[in-house]
Amino acid sequence: MPETNTLLKTFLDTPEKQKKIIVIYGPTASGKSALAVEVENFLKTCGYTPHIISADCRQIYRGFDIGTGKVSHEEMWGISHHMLDCIEPSEKYSMIDFRRDVDALSFWWGENIVPILCWGTWLYIDAVLYDMDFPENPPDWEYRNELE
Repeated sequence: MPETNTLLKTFLDTPEKQKKIIVIYGPTASGKSALAVEVENFLKTCGYTPHIISADCRQIYRGFDIGTGKVSHEEMWGISHHMLDCIEPSEKYSMIDFRRDVDALSFWWGENIVPILCWGTWLYIDAVLYDMDFPENPPDWEYRNELE
């Protein structure tokens, strides 16, 4: 990972005042989890405190361990992972809920924090990265049922 380390160091050393975030995205079983752990270890050697945030619309549910590529507790290697196993399968959960819950994570406001947004739902990733306009009205379930 020497080339990746050089790129990360250049990114981290930019003088911009914006908060930095690293996004690791790709298909299932492409090595995202292992890369996230490598990046996390590198960030620690540079004096940063990394946090891994799952941006997967299936991994957020408790019990959805098979078929989602969710990291096991052993694979976490003691690293802080967020947004895994947070919601019961019976609960409705949306991109808006995800953005609200990620915004509420307390580490966002700390010094030298670099979140690593990892895994798979692009809409969830966009919700964190961009200032999206979210509707204020609730879903129209009757209309949705009619369309189905």
